[in-house]
Amino acid sequence: MPAAVQEHGAQRKSSPASAEETVDLHVPGGPSTRLITTSYPQKGRMILQRSSPPWLETPFEVFDRGVFTPNDQHYVSWHWATFPGDVDVDSFRLAVRGQVDQTLSLSLKDILQGLPRFEIAAVNQCAGASRIYAEPRVAGAQWANGSMSNAIWTGVRLKDVLDRAGVKSGTIQVRFGGLDEPVMQDAPKFLKSLTIDHARDGEVMIAFAMNGEQLPLLNGFPLRLVVPAGAGSTGSRC
Repeated sequence: MPAAVQEHGAQRKSSPASAEETVDLHVPGGPSTRLITTSYPQKGRMILQRSSPPWLETPFEVFDRGVFTPNDQHYVSWHWATFPGDVDVDSFRLAVRGQVDQTLSLSLKDILQGLPRFEIAAVNQCAGASRIYAEPRVAGAQWANGSMSNAIWTGVRLKDVLDRAGVKSGTIQVRFGGLDEPVMQDAPKFLKSLTIDHARDGEVMIAFAMNGEQLPLLNGFPLRLVVPAGAGSTGSRC
């Protein structure tokens, strides 16, 4: 895990689809070939499903090499194209507001040094995993079998953050938003929610590291939600 949070210098390149290598996904009744790309920051060899916003799929042979997926081949899925190219760690804040006794604005230092840490091993899998093989074909992200990855996540319990804010009686859900923003003015921001009991079960995590390293930018740097045993479980970007 990182000893200190540092400025994240990785930048998104302008031509991520420049790779010439391809992979055949053996799709029945549809386009079967995808580009292999190595053009995204902090990412190795990945299957390019979409470039904007990026959908990068883990090549299936990676899963034969070990239980935990290397960070540079952990799959990527963003919902909006306007995700940040870098993050100012000094000004970044995690906001907790709404049905709470006190509104919180936590810096990364507050998270790293002010709350108990814990680790958990959890698989991150898109709800659309293997959708490309459905017959008849269905709408949605056309993932093959690589929209899943396994990691040891390090962070703080969401329960501890909510307890610090003080959740008011009668609260039903906790809602989460990421750093990606809608492209068009009237488009909705992508949000997810958990029931209050699930959010406070002691396993749901605000993670700042995966596999002992700082989160990659495309996998949620500087903080991401990890929800073991939850569908679409890790927030707006995977």
